[in-house]
Amino acid sequence: MNGLNRIFGRMGVMAAVVCGLLGATLAQAQISIPASPTTIVGTTERLISYRHQNHMWQTADGVTHALINVGALPGGRSLRMYTSIDNGVSWVGGLEIDNTGDTATSDGVLVGNTLHITYSTVQDSIAYSQLAYNASSRTWTLVGTESAFQSAGVMAINPALARDQSGRLWLAFTSQVRLTGVNSIKMVRRGSASAGWIDTGFVFGASDSISIERSARPVAIPGGVGMVYTVHKETYWARRSNSAPVGQAWPSKLIYTNQGTDTDPFGSHYSVAVDAPGNVHLAMVDGGKLLYFRLLASATSWTNRVMTPAIKANYVQTALSAGSVMLVTNANSTLWVYQSSDQGTVWRRTHVLTHDTGTDVISYERPRMEVPTESLSPVPLLQQYSDTGQQRAMSFQVPVLP
Repeated sequence: MNGLNRIFGRMGVMAAVVCGLLGATLAQAQISIPASPTTIVGTTERLISYRHQNHMWQTADGVTHALINVGALPGGRSLRMYTSIDNGVSWVGGLEIDNTGDTATSDGVLVGNTLHITYSTVQDSIAYSQLAYNASSRTWTLVGTESAFQSAGVMAINPALARDQSGRLWLAFTSQVRLTGVNSIKMVRRGSASAGWIDTGFVFGASDSISIERSARPVAIPGGVGMVYTVHKETYWARRSNSAPVGQAWPSKLIYTNQGTDTDPFGSHYSVAVDAPGNVHLAMVDGGKLLYFRLLASATSWTNRVMTPAIKANYVQTALSAGSVMLVTNANSTLWVYQSSDQGTVWRRTHVLTHDTGTDVISYERPRMEVPTESLSPVPLLQQYSDTGQQRAMSFQVPVLP
């Protein structure tokens, strides 16, 4: 714990340092929130990866849960569920997921007390598990696990899923053919346990061997399912109606083409949330700037705006709480919070999340963050950092401001 004490001992000094680094633009931030240490620790940089996936949820009892990659462990159980009853300050480790390694990434959809999760396995295939939450004991149990996609000749990674109003699951993932190195985005679906997982045959965007830089995020929308997906510098939107035949291709349209150079090897540095009226909110980065996109439930075209100047933004998250939309981005190694109480029309920068200065063994170089897509206020947030070769998470509680 000595390392943790070094980190969280001089918050006032750090706030002054941040202001000096970021200049006058930081004056917009109304409230500074200092970090609190947590006991979450791992050995892999994919502790909470990737940005387009969801790894944190809040159940109806207000308890917060996070699926963490703690790194390589004997028996192949790198993914582990952590639970917090005090809004993200203290955490208790629980259920471990079999056949997962230190490169595994995951995603999940919470429906009542059932959590549908998908993740990449040790064999670079895609698995699906259903977890059940017991509110009395505040613990998770495994209901069952299925193979969603597996092929000896294909590396399948970075899965994300959505559940439509009919209960069907739509799971998209990044695929690489081992022999040729051709990369593409593919999709499988599940209608029922008896039918199992079916390969849709859909391929989203271009297939090429230029690089693996691409990812997809399906989301439930009113009357159907939409999906944000990226291929290199291009971001697309695809959607289907629940009434359409399941084998019908999803119409797609280009949303945006990045102009800048950003470090995003898997094309995953974006975050999507759908609010109660059905508006889709998308945060992403371009050239170190935070960008915001919105698709109103009643509209067919996206609108967008540049939220910041070049602040070295690379990681983003979108969250919904107390009727407001929240965007979180890194500015260097600190986090800025933007809030909108009118579904994304007017925005204010409301908070800056601060931490102590780095040292020769403590680094905030890759400030990944994680929040529940939907939660009560204050919103629990984790920020990743490294300390003496280990990956750790510090916590913040961000209130929704009227």
